[in-house]
Amino acid sequence: RWEIREFASKEDSVWWRKFRAFTIRAVGVFGMTVLGPSCNVYALQFASPGILCPIGSGLALVWIVLFSDRAIGEKPRPVQVLAVGLIVLGEAIVSVTGDHTNVSVLTM
Repeated sequence: RWEIREFASKEDSVWWRKFRAFTIRAVGVFGMTVLGPSCNVYALQFASPGILCPIGSGLALVWIVLFSDRAIGEKPRPVQVLAVGLIVLGEAIVSVTGDHTNVSVLTM
């Protein structure tokens, strides 16, 4: 859980909330625009796009639901947890039964 702090004044509390919101947004934007695509391009060396695309898009939703309680204090509902389980099951099925052929050299 996040640590609850006592602030000397209301201005300190407001400043801390704005700083935390900006930091979380900046890290999220950096991850979605730089880290995610660079990891996806690197992963194409090891698996076919038919396997990577469903897993990459599905995992983003899984992480959002799993970390929502820790990040914003919103506990996932049971139907959301069930949906995450179905997504993970679908990704496992795709990774086991999907096309495992790979192009030996990738060029752009």
